[in-house]
Amino acid sequence: MKQVNLRVCRMILPLLFGLFLSLSAYAQQVSVKGHVKDSTGEPVIGANVVVKDNSSIGTITDLNGNFVLSVPQNSTLVISFIGYKPVEMKAAPSVTVTLHEDAVMLQEAVVIGYGTVKKNDVTGSVMAIDADKMVKGMATSASDLLVGKAAGVSVITDGGAPGAGATIRVRGGSSMSASNDPLIVIDGVPVDNTEIKGMGNPLSTVHPNDIETFTILKDASATAIYGSRASNGVIIITTKKGQSGRVKVDYSGTFSISTKSNTVDVMKAEDFRNFVIEKFGENSLQANALGKTSTDWQDEIFRTAFSTDHNVSVSGAVPHMPYRVSVAYTNENGILKTSNMQRLTGAINLNPNFFDKKLNIQLNVKGVYNKNRFADRAAIGLATQYDPTQPVYMEGNPYGNGYFMYMKQEGDKTSPIDIGLANPNALLLANACFDTLMKIGWPEGRIPLAEITIYLATSPKSNSAYNAINDALALVRETGNLPVPLHLRNAPTKLMKQLGYGQEYKYAHNYEGNFVKQQFLPDEIKAKQLWQPQHNPAEQKHAERMKQLWGNEKNY
Repeated sequence: MKQVNLRVCRMILPLLFGLFLSLSAYAQQVSVKGHVKDSTGEPVIGANVVVKDNSSIGTITDLNGNFVLSVPQNSTLVISFIGYKPVEMKAAPSVTVTLHEDAVMLQEAVVIGYGTVKKNDVTGSVMAIDADKMVKGMATSASDLLVGKAAGVSVITDGGAPGAGATIRVRGGSSMSASNDPLIVIDGVPVDNTEIKGMGNPLSTVHPNDIETFTILKDASATAIYGSRASNGVIIITTKKGQSGRVKVDYSGTFSISTKSNTVDVMKAEDFRNFVIEKFGENSLQANALGKTSTDWQDEIFRTAFSTDHNVSVSGAVPHMPYRVSVAYTNENGILKTSNMQRLTGAINLNPNFFDKKLNIQLNVKGVYNKNRFADRAAIGLATQYDPTQPVYMEGNPYGNGYFMYMKQEGDKTSPIDIGLANPNALLLANACFDTLMKIGWPEGRIPLAEITIYLATSPKSNSAYNAINDALALVRETGNLPVPLHLRNAPTKLMKQLGYGQEYKYAHNYEGNFVKQQFLPDEIKAKQLWQPQHNPAEQKHAERMKQLWGNEKNY
């Protein structure tokens, strides 16, 4: 009997010990219920939740960012998701985890034409530039943000005028005749990077503060995405979007002052006066043509320019629809007087989502009002050549809005002097002198400058072209918009041909002497003659030819 009891004890004790261990193990398990969200409060779907040092125990979050996991007591949970910094925390019955973006990891993902891929998986050369690495300061165009920020990408501003465009080259030029400009893509939409009428730079339609990232595709593999237009590279611009969370209002403003750093060293008024007198004599025509003032023409055309830029944006989210609205105003003045750009831009970005974020829609609306005043940059070269003894303004001058002009007296009539028709070579020589001066610089350039100045000063003068254009403008103001003769009009449509457009037109080059008599002015003023030649060799030759062609029909 005792032996039997001993056997029973031997059988019962292991069972009891096993049951004790089972109960002990069960008592050490903890059921964890948690919620994973990002920094904006949005749930993170598919986040990994595992036990540290035991990856076999784990789960992922559902569509609402929730998870349930049974783990050993005192375990440490590791919550992670691609693009976010992993979080470690002690297991508890209820936990809430906030994941923050990992900037280093995000840089490893780039946006290309057909989606978003890891940088290591891209076969071509790609470079991404985020907002933190862009050029800071008074940047009025998207091209300004790229200067010196991407290897192999050259950005050269065209002249430096307000709103001026830029020549962008990705790994140099590839063609001698075709365009070498890269393709510009803004929010997935390819744009034409050629000049927009009335604007110097098409990239100025996007305010720099609205740009989030640049992605540059450098090699020819981009043609597989965008076609032949991408043969010179692609610059993808992504603008800022709204984010879920509290309403956020941002303002940025910049103020800048621009001034010239140097000027061309030219003769002062007294030096130029002494040079002319020494060369031609005190009583010569050249000396008598000199003025009595001292004018620094470079100082007259340049200024210290003050520019401002302001941007206001509002971002946030209503249920299931992040939004961002921005308005910006730019007033940029150039150091060359009268040059100015005023720009007003607006952008609305809506990103609604439907069906538990399975359907996402991006709506972008952008508008721009741009007003440019372009200053003639030829004034920079002319300022180094003009007579420093002459004043800026001339009292009592009815021509040129009161500015100084060389005048000549013909009886009781005073008129401005021009040499365009009197000397056909004058303009060619003046432009040649300007190019020479720009190429060889100073002081060597003073020799051709002095020579052309003497040549133009002593050339025959005429104001016939000036008078003709003034008479033409006065005639238009007097008569209004008169109809152009039908035979001078093109007939691009069948109806226009039926109405007589272009009929009986005579092509002058088909006739002897490349001239044929026909009516060139409206019926009301068909006998009007606007140009009257003056008494100099060049224009007298023109007058003789007109008499030969028109006979007595014109008064030459």
